[in-house]
Parts: sequence; C-alpha cells; structure tokens
Amino acid sequence: MVSRRCRQRLFTLIELLVVIAIIAILAAILFPVFAQARERARSTACLSNMKQLLTAEIMYAQDYDEMLPRLVNVCVPGIPNTTKDFYNITDMLLPYVKNGEIYKCPSDPIERWNGGMPTGGAVSYAWTHYQPGFETDSTYGLHARYPEVCGSTNFADSLTLSAIGAPADTASMYEFWTTRSHVNGGPWWRWNNTDVVTWDSFARYPRILTSGTYKTRAVQLAMGTHFGLANYGFIDGHVKSFRAGAISVTPWTAAAINARRTAGQLNRNLLHFDAQYK
Repeated sequence: MVSRRCRQRLFTLIELLVVIAIIAILAAILFPVFAQARERARSTACLSNMKQLLTAEIMYAQDYDEMLPRLVNVCVPGIPNTTKDFYNITDMLLPYVKNGEIYKCPSDPIERWNGGMPTGGAVSYAWTHYQPGFETDSTYGLHARYPEVCGSTNFADSLTLSAIGAPADTASMYEFWTTRSHVNGGPWWRWNNTDVVTWDSFARYPRILTSGTYKTRAVQLAMGTHFGLANYGFIDGHVKSFRAGAISVTPWTAAAINARRTAGQLNRNLLHFDAQYK
C-alpha cells in the first residue's frame, strides 16, 4: 500500500501539463532569440571578411603603383580554360588574404553552379565596375573588366587610389549572392552600377530573384542582407551597413542628374568614384 507521504510527492496530470506548457512558451520565446544571435554572429563574420578583403585590395594597390585590381585579367599565361574561366580578382587578392574561405559570407545559402565545370569556393561579394566612356551614369565604379581577349587594343585599367576623390565615401565592394559567383569563374558583377541600387530594393535576401538561365539551369541572385541591411566596403578600408536604396539617389541617369542639379538637390552616390557626387 502506497503511503500518503509518497502520494504527496507525485505530480498530477494537470501539473505536468502546466510544466510542459511553460517549457513550450519559454522555447517559443528563446528560440528566435538564439536564431537572431546566430545571425548576428554570421553578420559580424561577414563584415570581418569584407574588412580583410578591403585591406588586401589596398595592399595590392600599394604594390602596383596604386592601381586597383581588375575584375578579370585575361593576359595571364598558364590558365587553361578547362579548369578555370578567368584569372580574376579573387586570384589577385589571395596572396594577401592567404585564406580563400573569407570569400564566402556564412549567411549565403545559394548553391553555385558552372555548367559542369569546377566552381571552386563560393564568392559572396562583388566589386564595382569601371569602364571609360560611360562614367557618368553606368560604369562609374572602380574595377575594370574589359576586354576579355588578350591583346585587344581597347584595354581599360582599373582606377588608381589617387583618382578616387573621396575614398571614405566611395564603395568598392558589396554583398551579392548568386549561382554564378565562385572562385573559378570569378565574382559575378554588374556592367551598370545602378543595378546594384535597384536590385537592392527588390532582390534583398531572403527574396531571391531568378534571372535567366545558364546552360539550362536557372540563375538565382540576391543582394546579401542581415536584418534588412546590406553591407558595403569602402575603399578607405571601412565597412558599413545601409538600408535599401540609401547607397545612392535614384534614378541615376544623365537627365535625372542634371534635373536634380538644376533644382539644387544633391546627387549623392556612394558607388561613384567622383567626389562631386558625395
């Protein structure tokens, strides 16, 4: 026979249900907090990656008469097309960073693909594009890409540090997560730098845009974000997070620039190398 003292030590069904309900409530409160803490750690790691890459870029420029690295360099012998699409900016910066893992943001979830060719590691960052002749409203970034044929007479160099009017207000790189951005092919890029601003408004992660196909597979892309903010790295070496669209006024066309200037409004664009747009 069970004594009264023993019976008093037992939990009733109602008490057990109350305890379970309390645990469930605590879990519902704490799990999102843990998820946010994990994402904050990833965001911090991503900012650290960008900081290291910016430092590497500045070191590279100091070694090459202040000229910034190109997005690709096709005039490098010994790079067979069967194993690598281009000798690209990730190759140029690797001797300065020593660790290829920093090319990937821990929050970047998009699978890389290169049509059956090797992809190498993922690259979660892109660098702004510069091409002479279109500097006002499209290719006003810092890094040259064209030509993609060695020996072409229409050759463009990246800008030098001395050509950048306000380094602390001029972004060199940003987070761009896409299927085609990997070490062997190079970080994906945009010809028109205004795409960075417009996509930042409608293709911010977790929203993923499907843009065309590559060898029958859909190409996914997203502006990398953390808690709704996009990270940018500036050519003076600092990194900063911005809300959507804050990196530049829009629209950014020659007509819109002139209209704002006539109206006494600012033409602020932190992607542009020219100090007049700061």
